Amino acid sequence: MTLDDAQLARLLQAVAQSDTDISRKALCQRILQGLTMKLLGTQRFYGELLTRLPRQFDPSLPAMVGLGYSPTQGPQLLFNPAFF
Repeated sequence: MTLDDAQLARLLQAVAQSDTDISRKALCQRILQGLTMKLLGTQRFYGELLTRLPRQFDPSLPAMVGLGYSPTQGPQLLFNPAFF
């Protein structure tokens, strides 16, 4: 899922209005996934930096690729093998 500016604005507004940590976390994850896909597709330099992150398979990811964070390993590039 690649985000355009209007979709990003709607998602950020939904985060601000969210009443639970779980829904905030899910919305933030969607934002990160969309922006990661957009970055990989449009900004080659930053895309190269992202591809150098440690990789982790995540079958629950609702997109082909996303950005995640592990307290022990830091930022990670997440992949859902079902999309390949």
